[in-house]
Amino acid sequence: MKVNQIKKIMDIKDSDRMYFYNLLRNNLKKSLGLYIPSFSDNENTENISLYSLYPLLFRKEFNLTCEKLDELILFSHNLFFFIM
Repeated sequence: MKVNQIKKIMDIKDSDRMYFYNLLRNNLKKSLGLYIPSFSDNENTENISLYSLYPLLFRKEFNLTCEKLDELILFSHNLFFFIM
């Protein structure tokens, strides 16, 4: 999916998108680095699913704080990443 489509669907600015992608990328490197140490040096972690950002769709309805939103996004990402 293209970046502009993701930004439109999730109603986010590019700076927000980069924040969440960095959050996910850093978490992925950390969690996989525990099991596959050579992965922590790998910079090729750009393939982040739209489903990882799914909690953004509910942030206004549930009045989610930034901290809770970060936690939900990491949970969502890990759930879909490890199930696939």
